[in-house]
Amino acid sequence: MQAPEHVIENKRAEEKAAGDPKKQKKLVKQRAPEGEVGWDAKTFERLMVAPTEGLVSRFDVNHGMLLLVLSRDADGCRVMRQLIADCHETPHKKKALRHRAWQLFRSLLDRKIVEFIPLNTPVGAQSCCALSDAADLGRSKTAPLRSGKKLRVNLELQEDFSLHQALSLYLIDTLPLLDAASPDYPFNVLTLCEAIVEDPDQILRRQVDKLKTEKLTR
Repeated sequence: MQAPEHVIENKRAEEKAAGDPKKQKKLVKQRAPEGEVGWDAKTFERLMVAPTEGLVSRFDVNHGMLLLVLSRDADGCRVMRQLIADCHETPHKKKALRHRAWQLFRSLLDRKIVEFIPLNTPVGAQSCCALSDAADLGRSKTAPLRSGKKLRVNLELQEDFSLHQALSLYLIDTLPLLDAASPDYPFNVLTLCEAIVEDPDQILRRQVDKLKTEKLTR
């Protein structure tokens, strides 16, 4: 509800020029930045008396979120289930989210992106079934690790590995199909990476930086 910066600056300038006709003639008011919504006293009044807009939950589960939660130093599956239970979605949507989380979890396991930490008991790994609706049937009855952590991210992956793009798994599945011996292999990998991100600007900037460095070196 606060006035934007240009309105405040114009108000201050008017107060300084008050009572001085010369200053008032020279006064140049700042304009609103292009694309900014207009603001005045009436806008403030409408914000005070208008009915409030209801908050709508947009909670969703994706590979990136799942990977971050599962890599915590705790029982990541239990934490994930609790996150879904505590979100502000409807019971029907929460059920769909649990099903979705289970599907994503299985896809991470199949691709060996996450793996179970070996335990002394064969039923210890079953506790991760807490993501599914049949969780209570498969929950471990043995004492968990001290930290409660039962999963770990594949140790062979780089530290900054992430799955925040919607088509991240597509990239993981497609890269092994490329011919690594081909001279075009690096370009094909780069093209695939650019194709799955919503905004490839960061990748393109790095390419430009590399070219600049080569030019400066010459």
